[in-house]
Amino acid sequence: MIYSEFEDYTKDAEWLVTLPEGDGFDYVEGFVVANNDDPCNGWPTIPMGSNQIFNPVCLPSSAGPVLYCLELALHYRKTARSSEVNTVIN
Repeated sequence: MIYSEFEDYTKDAEWLVTLPEGDGFDYVEGFVVANNDDPCNGWPTIPMGSNQIFNPVCLPSSAGPVLYCLELALHYRKTARSSEVNTVIN
């Protein structure tokens, strides 16, 4: 999840890490990137799936020089039915 507003980013981050165990994600990490195409600290450093690209056109025009990102993971357990996994993520 990518944010242009620090307040929104911190609000969601705090909410995610305070969810009761089993009700949230297994992994939550926050980081900051520059709002540019620099390969060392800009958009190219945002982890995405191999079939995805970051499209800066989708950023609000009010976005400043810094973007805030939350990286989330939900560990799939082989014992879980796919319908259960889809329910948790939706």
